[in-house]
Amino acid sequence: MSPEVSVLMTVYNGASRLRQAVESILTQTYDNFEFIVIDDGSTDETSNILDSYSDLRIVRLRNETNLGLTQSLNMGLETARGEYVARQDCDDRSMPSRLAKQAAYLNTHPSTILHGTAAREVGASGEDFGVHSQPRGDTTIRWKLLLHNAFIHSTVMLRRRTLNKHNLKYNPELTYSQDFDLWSRLLPYGQVANLEDKLVDLNLHPGQITQTAWEDQQKIADQISRRNIAAMGLDISFTDHELATLRWRSGKTVAREKWHRTLEGQLLFGLLRSYDVYAKQPDDEWKQVRQERLRYIRRCLACFPGNITLLSNQIRVAAHDPTGLLQDLERTVKRSYQRQPSR
Repeated sequence: MSPEVSVLMTVYNGASRLRQAVESILTQTYDNFEFIVIDDGSTDETSNILDSYSDLRIVRLRNETNLGLTQSLNMGLETARGEYVARQDCDDRSMPSRLAKQAAYLNTHPSTILHGTAAREVGASGEDFGVHSQPRGDTTIRWKLLLHNAFIHSTVMLRRRTLNKHNLKYNPELTYSQDFDLWSRLLPYGQVANLEDKLVDLNLHPGQITQTAWEDQQKIADQISRRNIAAMGLDISFTDHELATLRWRSGKTVAREKWHRTLEGQLLFGLLRSYDVYAKQPDDEWKQVRQERLRYIRRCLACFPGNITLLSNQIRVAAHDPTGLLQDLERTVKRSYQRQPSR
């Protein structure tokens, strides 16, 4: 009898955190799973650590040479027998109820093909760096996927049937952002979601891909973002410079030149207007996110108050969200009043 869930974990010289990752899966409150572990040609103590486990739920695969994350994950997908596929990185830790909660969600939401969860970020010495969360609803997730990944890879669970039916797997040509790419290609085939539960601890350390090769990763993600905008049929396009402006800096509260923020506001407003046509059934989460984005756009466009072109854009933004504009004005008046010296 096939298990309901196949958990995929790849490891390459990850002995230092491997045992806690493995045991976080083996001690789940949910038992109907297989645990596929792909040793990608490790030369450290990884093999000895895996040898110490006799649990029959573990399915071990080994590459004689290091093939990389993408090819190893595809080997795991080819081996998987479960109805659902869950991911687990070799340096992260799943909460005991993770698989039970995620499998139950897919069982009760048949139109959902992919979902993730929130996670807690943990330092090398156990420091709690807070919660890493992602948008929860389908409409807001699709908005974020236009520019950025909207799922934490080590938290996802998806339907294997959807992958097989549409011949989908991780793109072997991609060294980075292979998860962002796969989730994007899954979008046409069903609903997506994120649970608000913190079901995984993400271990942060200097050797991670996202820190050592960030620029290469972002270049690949730029290409995926451009494809996502085109795939949704949005009536808008960007130059490479414009897309980089939106993706690399959009919404980040860091110091930068006024002209940069102004350009960002103009581009983001154009993208938001195009997405409004796509998002025909907005939920409460998307309405809130949309208001936050419009507020941010207004701040960006206010950098050069005397510029005629920007003034016309400000008028368009105001027409798009008059209630938000009035709320902003009310907050500004209140702040001005509070700053007045008492008599």
